[in-house]
Amino acid sequence: MQVSSELLANVYGVSGQRLRFLRAEGAPIENPHALYEWLKGQGSQLGPLLALLLDATTRSDLKRKIELYGEHGATKPHPI
Repeated sequence: MQVSSELLANVYGVSGQRLRFLRAEGAPIENPHALYEWLKGQGSQLGPLLALLLDATTRSDLKRKIELYGEHGATKPHPI
């Protein structure tokens, strides 16, 4: 599933540019659980993003939002 960086930026609360950079570096930005592990493995200093992903429940909520965007082919974010 490929969700736009801009939609993911709204989900994560970071800039689309930051997510495009991470995607180019090979980060699995569509999956919060995998992204968290990837960031930890990279020794990331991306404070706000890493802090958001620390909580497993939050990661599950983010994953559900991302899946909904992908299922509905959303072009803009909407509240869940």
